[in-house]
Amino acid sequence: MELEIPNWRDIDLYTRKLAENIQQSMERIDAIVSIDRGGTCPSRLLSDYLNVPTIYHLTVQYYHNLNETKDSPIITHELSCKPRTEYLLVCDDVSDSGNSLQTVKNYLQNHGFTSIKTATLYIKPWTKTIPTYYIKKTTAWIIFPWERFESLSKLIQKYMKDKSLEEIKQQLLAAGFERDYLEFYFSRRTENTTSKQ
Repeated sequence: MELEIPNWRDIDLYTRKLAENIQQSMERIDAIVSIDRGGTCPSRLLSDYLNVPTIYHLTVQYYHNLNETKDSPIITHELSCKPRTEYLLVCDDVSDSGNSLQTVKNYLQNHGFTSIKTATLYIKPWTKTIPTYYIKKTTAWIIFPWERFESLSKLIQKYMKDKSLEEIKQQLLAAGFERDYLEFYFSRRTENTTSKQ
């Protein structure tokens, strides 16, 4: 499995470029709708760079394992209040299948919103929903800095079927994980395993 592992500096750079593209388009944006959890950090950065202080949050569940999705995205936490503007920017980290982005767009349209733009840091070549704004296209599985523990746990579970722990560490290093981060992760993993015995 090909991995892409952006760090916090990469995310900041991509989000600034996203903000520049949005500003250059001259589109009016009065509020950001964050698709949590993946859109939380990019939404907050865009809020700062675009000087759009209002962020609304809703949660969509789609993936339940690496490269494994549910039948369709489910909005598990709807908007707690109706936005007071028509000009919304929906933000997520990646448009993979595009189903989550489209589900949220449909949800907002069903609630009467007509001016909805979308933004993601990444898209996959096969996505069915191309965002209004995006920065990178990749076929790799992306491991964002805000989901490293979660992704590592799933990767290790997948690799442990036919590899030793040391082989897994070397493979993760080769994929682009920082050594100090892996040491931190494995030390926490050992502590958690010991505490459960």
